[in-house]
Amino acid sequence: MGNQLVPVIAPNVPMQGEGGGLSLIWLKWHQIVQQAVNVMLQQGFTGTITTAKLTGGGTNGSITFTNGVVTAQTPAT
Repeated sequence: MGNQLVPVIAPNVPMQGEGGGLSLIWLKWHQIVQQAVNVMLQQGFTGTITTAKLTGGGTNGSITFTNGVVTAQTPAT
């Protein structure tokens, strides 16, 4: 599986909260990931990140950055 970012504090917590939005643990996880990506972009990140598949039978996608600029994208399905 490699190194994947998942909420390790409560791995069995549903993503969806009672109001239909993200549950609090997933919302916090999303904020942490968003901050990490923002730092990488500000520092001129060069590399590829994998985006998670959207359905059970789908495929992962990817986004390639060069000096903080998106240079390629493969959508997840």
